[in-house]
Amino acid sequence: MTETVEVHYNSKLNLKSKPVFGYWNIRGLGAQCRYLLHYCGVEFEDKMYAYGPGPEYDRSAWFDVKHTLGLELPNLPYLLDDDIKLTETVAIMKYICAKWCPDLIHTDPVAFSKAEMLQAKYLNLKQTATMPCY
Repeated sequence: MTETVEVHYNSKLNLKSKPVFGYWNIRGLGAQCRYLLHYCGVEFEDKMYAYGPGPEYDRSAWFDVKHTLGLELPNLPYLLDDDIKLTETVAIMKYICAKWCPDLIHTDPVAFSKAEMLQAKYLNLKQTATMPCY
C-alpha cells in the first residue's frame, strides 16, 4: 500500500518583505546567505558590523546590539523577516529557499535526506579547513 504526501507551503508568508541580514563586514559565513538572497531575487538590507583594528579587534559594533534584537540564540549571521528571527547559516539558507525559492528544496524524502547528509559532511569539512584560520 502506498500513500502520497503533499507538501503545502504557508501561503500567508509575505513574499514582498524586505528582510534584514546581519553579519560582519566580511564574506565569512554570511556570503552564501547573501548570494542566495540575490539568487532568489530578494531585496534585503545588508547590515554589516565592523570590528576595530588589531591587536584589540573591537567587536562592540555587534556586542552593543546583540541582545537588543530579540533573537532566541543571538549570533551572527542573523535574518530578521517580519516576525521571523533566525540565526545560524544553514537555518537561514533553508528558510530563504523555503520562502522565496521552494523549488530548491527537495520534496522527495530520499533526495532530501541525502542532501542533509551531504550538508552535514560539508560542515565538518568546512570547520576542519577554516578553524586554523581563526
